[in-house]
Amino acid sequence: MTNHLEAALQRLNDAIALASANNLPDARAATLATATPEGIPSARTVYIEFFDPPGPIFFANTKSGKGIQLKANPLVALCFYWPSINLQILVDGKVDTLSPDESDKYWNSRSRESQIGAWASEQSLPSENSDELKERVLSTKKQFSFERIPRPDHWLAFQVAPSRLEFWQSGWGRLRARTKYYKDEHGQWQVVEVNP
Repeated sequence: MTNHLEAALQRLNDAIALASANNLPDARAATLATATPEGIPSARTVYIEFFDPPGPIFFANTKSGKGIQLKANPLVALCFYWPSINLQILVDGKVDTLSPDESDKYWNSRSRESQIGAWASEQSLPSENSDELKERVLSTKKQFSFERIPRPDHWLAFQVAPSRLEFWQSGWGRLRARTKYYKDEHGQWQVVEVNP
């Protein structure tokens, strides 16, 4: 890991910590863009659960539309945006699926309610009615009422290994300060200031 990449990752980690320290709503949320193998894009908001080298970690149901795209095309983009601190951070990279043991570690740090929701929701599949999900939640609560909730096999942790990070800090007249860290054609990390 080069000094430029280390510096970029530290800036990203510091920004997430600053947003959290300022009690910003959804401080750990980011827009995740994925695409099919044919390049058809889609985007949604995810929560960055952890930040370990080499990059952000989030969970996904591998049976969902998002999970299917992540498996078929691992190239992704993340966009963090905190308007109250005038900061936007873009991350492009490739996702790797973490090992079952690593996924278990992160799963066990989640709230019990979140774990129940992961078991109960047949994510992205059609729903007969609103009561169907409620019934599955109640059934899941009953199933695991007195025990630790195990991680479903289809619920995995994904980590983004960045190839580019770009920091946008708002300035006068929408003239944002932009700094781009990127991996060049030789695989070396570079940093450059970019015109807004």
